[in-house]
Amino acid sequence: MGRLKSPLVKRKGSECDPPGDTSEAVALYSLAVSLVDKFLKSNDIADLQEAISLHRSVLDLRLPGHPNRSDSLYSLAHCLSYRYNEQGTIADLQEAITLGQAALELRSPGHSCRDSALYNLASDLSDRFLKQDTDCDLDEAISLHRSALDLRPAGHSDRSDSLHSLALCFSYRYDKQSTIADLQEAITLSRAALELRPPGHPRRVMTLYNIASYLRDRFLKLDMDCDLDEAISLHRLVLDLRPVGHSDRLSSLSQLASCLSSRFEKLQATADLDELISLQRATLDLHPHGHHDHVESIDKLLLLVQKRIQRHDMGADSLGRSALASCEPGNPGRAAYLHDLVTDLHSRFRKLQNILDVQGPHPDHAVSLHKLLIYVKDHADDGDVAPVVDGIVAIARAILKLYPTGHPDHVMSLTALAAFLLRRFQQRGAVADLDEAVILYQEVLEVCPSGNLASASHLHDLARCLSERFTQLAASIDLDNAIKFEQAALALRPQGHPDHPESFNSLFDYRQLKIRGQGASTQSACPTGTTSGSPIKCFIGDIVLDVLKGFPPRLLDVCTGMLCDRDSQIARFEKSGEYNDLLSSALEMDALAQVPRICEVVSSYFRYVTLSHRWGKSEPLLRDIDGRVIYNLHPTDGISKLQSFCLACGQHRYLWAWSDTCCIDKESSTELQEAISSMFSWYRLSALTMVHLADVSDTGGLTSSVWFKRGWTLQELLAPRTMLFFTRDWTLYGDSSSNHKEDSAILGELERATGITSRHLSDFHPGVDDARSRLLWASMRRTTRPEDIAYSLLGVFSLHIPVLYGESAENALGRLLAEVISKSGDTSILDWVGQSSAFHSCFPATITPYQTLPLSLPDLTTPASTRRIRKLFFLRSVRKMHQALSNLPLAKFANFRLILPCIVHRIKAMSLTRVDTSTATHVHQIHAVGLAPIDIALSERLENVAKGIPYVLIRPWHPNLLHPVVDTDDAWTHQWLSQLEQPFSALLLMELPHNEYRRVASFSHIIARPTDSAGVLKGEVNTLTII
Repeated sequence: MGRLKSPLVKRKGSECDPPGDTSEAVALYSLAVSLVDKFLKSNDIADLQEAISLHRSVLDLRLPGHPNRSDSLYSLAHCLSYRYNEQGTIADLQEAITLGQAALELRSPGHSCRDSALYNLASDLSDRFLKQDTDCDLDEAISLHRSALDLRPAGHSDRSDSLHSLALCFSYRYDKQSTIADLQEAITLSRAALELRPPGHPRRVMTLYNIASYLRDRFLKLDMDCDLDEAISLHRLVLDLRPVGHSDRLSSLSQLASCLSSRFEKLQATADLDELISLQRATLDLHPHGHHDHVESIDKLLLLVQKRIQRHDMGADSLGRSALASCEPGNPGRAAYLHDLVTDLHSRFRKLQNILDVQGPHPDHAVSLHKLLIYVKDHADDGDVAPVVDGIVAIARAILKLYPTGHPDHVMSLTALAAFLLRRFQQRGAVADLDEAVILYQEVLEVCPSGNLASASHLHDLARCLSERFTQLAASIDLDNAIKFEQAALALRPQGHPDHPESFNSLFDYRQLKIRGQGASTQSACPTGTTSGSPIKCFIGDIVLDVLKGFPPRLLDVCTGMLCDRDSQIARFEKSGEYNDLLSSALEMDALAQVPRICEVVSSYFRYVTLSHRWGKSEPLLRDIDGRVIYNLHPTDGISKLQSFCLACGQHRYLWAWSDTCCIDKESSTELQEAISSMFSWYRLSALTMVHLADVSDTGGLTSSVWFKRGWTLQELLAPRTMLFFTRDWTLYGDSSSNHKEDSAILGELERATGITSRHLSDFHPGVDDARSRLLWASMRRTTRPEDIAYSLLGVFSLHIPVLYGESAENALGRLLAEVISKSGDTSILDWVGQSSAFHSCFPATITPYQTLPLSLPDLTTPASTRRIRKLFFLRSVRKMHQALSNLPLAKFANFRLILPCIVHRIKAMSLTRVDTSTATHVHQIHAVGLAPIDIALSERLENVAKGIPYVLIRPWHPNLLHPVVDTDDAWTHQWLSQLEQPFSALLLMELPHNEYRRVASFSHIIARPTDSAGVLKGEVNTLTII
């Protein structure tokens, strides 16, 4: 992963000029400094060479003991570093390091320029590490950078450079050793540097770039989607700051593409693929024909376009042709490009999507339709489509002669010619082309075995040609045959077949034509090209389906009061003025150029409002309103609420509404599972969520509502971007705000009612980050069905587990927690006290124990005398433990077993000190290795066994607890050890056969206190299996 550093940034610090120089030394030194400044502006190496020579002369005049010798050492080292950056000569870097070390010795602690000497020496050492891969150089560079940072406190002009360079060194070490703590430190330091480099700062873009790179590294390590999303956002910002012509634009294009590629491979989002193609196009612009990376860039672009073709049946435009043109005859890659391009074109022709992909005929003959189609070129750019169609038809006829009956490609040749003839008919209206197409498809059916699945498409195509001819000639036999052939195709495409809707809809259309008796008038009644199967309508229809893809399958039509499934929604749109306007404009202009406007119009038309409420009595279900006008129903409590909700939607100028009471078929377990899995996204995609507080009057307070105590309403609070609260009589709560999530006063009320910060309320991101806090939010809520408390959190955590109504609440919660810890490795969800679950001993029986805040422990400091002892006796052991913890895996859950990384303190003695029979409490005093004695209150009595004491105390481990330890920086080692000496919340485990353990639940937190530094080191780093 490339990171940015600049030699001009890393060489910070001004020379210090104490008195005592001779006039010759002062003059030579000043001239050398001027030459360096000139070099930095002109990049003329001759100026730098002369400056180095002059600095050597000055150094000869400033003998050891001279007050200005450190400045000459520093400046000469500085210049040699510049020359190394220009020429890469390792001797220059070695000498710069030697001089820098000598300068640092003369700038002892307290010297005003010591920070710059530390900084530059650290930079040179990191350069030598990059050149020679010597770990000790990097470790020393990190130590020196830390020292320089300590001398550049908040407010120091060079602090951001120290933060940036130290982060860079940690990233180098992560790249070498893959220790996650180094990467965490790099991210933390870079974020601190970014705060000191506001918009407009000359080096802000460099810091943004590096943070993005580090976040992608962490995503690759921990698979946290939020890291990848932030990396993409930051790389986009960097790219905006590096416009066309910027020297580093290519690097930003490459890194952003790399991040998007990772996300696309994981989520398969079309938007990411489209952006990848756009970025690769921009990269290709920077690799013109003749550039050594030109062919590779085309290869990558072609691969991306093929992926889009496979997903959307889109054409390759000119991309494949560019790749083909880049390979001269004889190039080994030419055949591959030729094959890929013809495959793309053939796929497009078979779908008959865009005739402009094809351009006039090449004089040579080809041996296959695929290859011949490649040579059809050079006629589309002038806008004259007719020669293009003629060229295709001519070539297709020639191919058919080359592939007579019996040839394996004969059927393909027949269908290709028939398809092109049908397209030419649609362009010109010549019935003779239709007649020939019908004959060709009939010949195909004679060749293909009856009942073969492949013949379904031929039956459908023949029916289509016959229906087209019926609209021209009104011959009833054509329509009858179209119905007959489409029925045969439908029989080969049963329910569930991907082409079933196509045949079903076509058959319905043909029967409608027969009933209505509309002949050629059907064609003339519609604008040319906008019949039910016209490309423009299909084009718009595809966009409509794409927009509705993530929407709820059923919506209430606010205007009519009718519940509409997906087909009804689309039918209403096709009768709207917006749809007719789109058809008209699409006919007048290039349809592809209209894509943004079509998407905007469709998205605006289908904006919908979701209802969030506390279910009451007589809520209407799907069966109660399906096929009925809700405004005409008897106004029970539930119906009245639904009517008022739809009216409120209409008043806010929305056409569609959704309520969880009646828009889901709860009698279908499959649909209910899908709805629960999609609920969060439905609320997130809604244009507005209206919250009805039936128990709040116009003068009442928002926070008194029971709505804030219900389980399902948590995700309904967090998911929407725009939200409005309404009182009992549907009066808007508070003022006339258009979004209560942007109202600071109401956000304050919501924060007090829920304990959720305003930041999460207004901009919540679902996922498993900070899982303990999310469980805390839910712990005070209740659901009618106990198991729903777990299901209601699926959207909050962005998880998918089967919904099994009838299972116990313990089981549902256990499955949820198992999935959380498997996805995140977050051991904080084990921090609870109370009764353990039958599902797993490390999980609570209910969500209630999470109401208790995680244990907050004091931040104790360690006396200086202890630090000295550690330095003498424990540093090697501390670093050994640190390395062992660095190698631990994340916690995970599989096969009802928790695989938990931890520090184990074995119990060497225990005694029962008190029994409270009224509460069945057993108090034990525990003596564990390395820990002070602990009193633990349990619901059971601990028993010894013949082999010894089968209990251990453990400290669960997570990489977030790991701070960097630097071999040459004892202060950081001491700081980390001091943290481990603090009291911690321990888990008590009982050892079972087969090296497994079970957690023993306690009535209160088990506060374990290490005896001292040695006690910490007596803990065993291990990974235990807990059932």
